[in-house]
Amino acid sequence: MKISIIIFAIVFIQAHHTIDNSGDSQLGYKLVVDVENIKSIITEVKDGQRLQDWTRAVIVLRVKKYDGIYELRSAKLYKIDFGWYLRDKKDSLYGYFEYKGITVLVYGDDADSFFSKTDHLKKFDFLRIRPREKPEEQFWPDLEIIFEPDVWVYNYIDGDFIFIDRDFYNPIE
Repeated sequence: MKISIIIFAIVFIQAHHTIDNSGDSQLGYKLVVDVENIKSIITEVKDGQRLQDWTRAVIVLRVKKYDGIYELRSAKLYKIDFGWYLRDKKDSLYGYFEYKGITVLVYGDDADSFFSKTDHLKKFDFLRIRPREKPEEQFWPDLEIIFEPDVWVYNYIDGDFIFIDRDFYNPIE
């Protein structure tokens, strides 16, 4: 009986590791970084921001493979912005890791080429998807929120990260 409960719990957690059905928050697996020089990207984003208090923000890293080449997008996002930002996004949370006291959230189905998941899960309450406001509740009902943070874009070719651009993009799609 105990084994059946344990197996059920493991299957349940595996099946619901990205978003709670209630939409309340997201769970992420703690990751082990398999490609060590990926940390240089995190350092560059961190150093490129004039932010002293990293408890209010995270770094987002998205991994996507296009035509055999990995593209990595990285940006700093404030935790308070995630609620409305995640509404229309297709990328799912792959996991997270901590780097020099900063939480790094990893998105993208191709992230397994750079990271390994552990069994440790963490709940991120700030990753709650907020519903859209009703038009009568909005100050300007016809206005959509546009959010394009400063994003660093790299390609991963032959074991090296090649800087491509730093501009205003969507870090998560």
